[in-house]
Amino acid sequence: MTLPDCNDPDAAMASLMSLHALPQRWQGRPAFNMLFVGLTSGQALTTVVRAWQHDRARCRALHCVVIHTDPPTLKAMAPSIAPLLDAPASVDAVGAVLHALLAHQPNATTNVHRLDFDDGSITLQIVNGDVRSALRALVGEFDAITLHGALDGTGTAPWDRSHFDAFARLSSHDASVVGNLEDPTIERGLLRAGFGRLGSVAQHWAVRRVPRGPAYDRLARLGPAIAPRHVAIVGAGLAGAHVARALARRGVSSTVLDRHEAPACEASGGKAGIFHGTVHVGDGLHARLFRASALHAAVAHEHAIEAGVPGRIDGLLRLSDTPLDALRAIEAQAALPPAWARVLDAVQATHALGWNSSRHGWLFAQGGWIDPHALVHWLLDHPAITFV
Repeated sequence: MTLPDCNDPDAAMASLMSLHALPQRWQGRPAFNMLFVGLTSGQALTTVVRAWQHDRARCRALHCVVIHTDPPTLKAMAPSIAPLLDAPASVDAVGAVLHALLAHQPNATTNVHRLDFDDGSITLQIVNGDVRSALRALVGEFDAITLHGALDGTGTAPWDRSHFDAFARLSSHDASVVGNLEDPTIERGLLRAGFGRLGSVAQHWAVRRVPRGPAYDRLARLGPAIAPRHVAIVGAGLAGAHVARALARRGVSSTVLDRHEAPACEASGGKAGIFHGTVHVGDGLHARLFRASALHAAVAHEHAIEAGVPGRIDGLLRLSDTPLDALRAIEAQAALPPAWARVLDAVQATHALGWNSSRHGWLFAQGGWIDPHALVHWLLDHPAITFV
């Protein structure tokens, strides 16, 4: 999808941009990674997107991760703009971006939801759930981190050392952390975790990562890593084609090698393939990883189908031999939104299918089917991809 332009940045967010030293810091880099935590307003995110969109010297890619708690919806991220989002005709410059995001907001599951905009130039990952658990599981290196005083919707969840240590672990060698002045314990905790104070502007303060020891000093002098410009990929099936297309979106060309004269000649060459989510007993990391993959795949398949790849996304019913009472118990324990997965008895299954069924099962509303052979050819049809 493509994000609309935000032509009038919110003046209240100018201090945040200034303390992060943006847009100057992302200029000349292959990519710039930003983390937003405890976000109570969508203005910070939309201001950053607007500045990136209109900067001719910008980096090639902007990656944003938003950790959000209760309630896990984009609409809740912007309570001050929510009325505008309910009336598309009156959406202003700031609300336009959030309206576009809201239109593609995935189910409110405790998960990582990835959304790609402007052909992958802007990547937004929404992490729904507990902030401490999300930070513990998060792997990455962020150039700019924005914090807000409230960790949850009640404003009562306290920041503690585990949060500050996580920010130190996730920070690049010159990362900036900007927060508001609602909770002074945040800045003090970051200073103890190895950050140095930069100053304050308006309602925000900023700290900068302080290198520790000779190894960190050498890393700082090396500067950002040089991204590869061309790669070789062995195998022209679904996996290889998806990797090639993902690299192309990030400005990296590739040569895809295969022993056959055409792509998708083996397992990926079937006439049809189904896709749907999963439900597991005990919603652990393994289950959430599968769910995140399924959510992302549904969006990617939707784009492919819109481009002409044969397929449909109108729900998938997976019939089951497991006793109905057992499925109901799993459904109750998982407590997932019905828009993600729900149990249908035999009568409901019959109604959904349009023909008599004596079996029950799981209905995955975002499931469907797609032609894998055509999908591979569509993925490889890009000027930055060469098939050999």
